[in-house]
Amino acid sequence: MAIFSEKEVKDFFNKKWGDKSDSNISSMYLTKKVDLSLNSLLPQFLELTKPKDKIADLGCGDGRIVITLLKNNYKYICAIDYSKEAINRLNDLVKTENLDIVTKVEDLNNITLDNNKFDAIICTSVLHYFSDTQILELFKKIDLSLKPTGILYLTFESELNLETRDGDKFKFENQPERNVSNYQKMINKIFLKKGYKKKFSKIYKKIVSPTLPSFIAKKLKTRDKRYIRKMTMYEVILRKS
Repeated sequence: MAIFSEKEVKDFFNKKWGDKSDSNISSMYLTKKVDLSLNSLLPQFLELTKPKDKIADLGCGDGRIVITLLKNNYKYICAIDYSKEAINRLNDLVKTENLDIVTKVEDLNNITLDNNKFDAIICTSVLHYFSDTQILELFKKIDLSLKPTGILYLTFESELNLETRDGDKFKFENQPERNVSNYQKMINKIFLKKGYKKKFSKIYKKIVSPTLPSFIAKKLKTRDKRYIRKMTMYEVILRKS
């Protein structure tokens, strides 16, 4: 099994977000309604929040959730990602429609969040790359940054299985092999014990076929431009009480 280093993982996403030939830049988010999948709790998040709320999206990527919020008239959004390419792409997207947000290039492992600042915080499909210690430290910062009745929307990819469409498996270095129960215990340790209430949760299997960057395809000796990503998804929305 091929194993990619932490640096290669970062290169993986920087190349993904920096691909100017990707039609997503001009079409996927701006000229179509974003598909709020039946597997997603994002509609429930929209029900629990208001357009005037201050919202942070941690690990926003190129901003599929941010764009959805903007299209629903949310005004105060802070979008943060470690990838400069992802943030540049998001800035291009919002500039196209003359929308306004705050963007930051910052690693979530070293992030600084102001206390009692946000009405809602989103962190989706990013924490599976972090160690248990890193996740718990980020959770503590999130807790301090949420206002007294704040909303927290988290999604976790667990039991992650990556393979080429030829069937060759690969993984990322230090990728924890957690299951849903592991994430539930972390949430209990930091949030539920402090009085947070679970508003919605969902567990389901998911298979997607994202683009495979050429340098990784070359290492895997495949000409296929996509790979298969299998996982068990855990989504949860919490309210701070």
